[in-house]
Amino acid sequence: MKLISIVSVLLLSLQVFALEVGSAIPELKLNDQFEKPIKVAADTKVLIFVADKKPSKTLSDYLTESKYDLTAKKVVYISDISKMPSMISSMFAKPAMKKYHYNVALDEAGDETKSWPRQTDKVTIMTLKNQKISQVQYLQTKEEIEKFFKAL
Repeated sequence: MKLISIVSVLLLSLQVFALEVGSAIPELKLNDQFEKPIKVAADTKVLIFVADKKPSKTLSDYLTESKYDLTAKKVVYISDISKMPSMISSMFAKPAMKKYHYNVALDEAGDETKSWPRQTDKVTIMTLKNQKISQVQYLQTKEEIEKFFKAL
């Protein structure tokens, strides 16, 4: 019985810290692919978050092909790369990301984004108002991603 109580309290405490609509964005301690700190500025409108390889590739393909300017639109792109072996990350992934025309904040340990909303194989889009999440949506296809960015 005591064990059940402890587990229940732990599960509830995890839910308290989960990001959802209405949550304030916590201060992040992440660097981009150039090892420069990334901040979510007060005027940031959208956080894009990916935690899986497939949506990351779909999003990166769209951004590269369209030459979309994330900075001008007040968008911050964050990627949880904690599942990637560090050797692969440092030898292949990060050098490839340095060719991007946009910055990607990298959560290498997965700690900063562990409570962020996510769905398997989807891009998470968090719309912000006054640094609070006003909407969360999930995009999967290149067409959905393109439609979102054209409307932004």
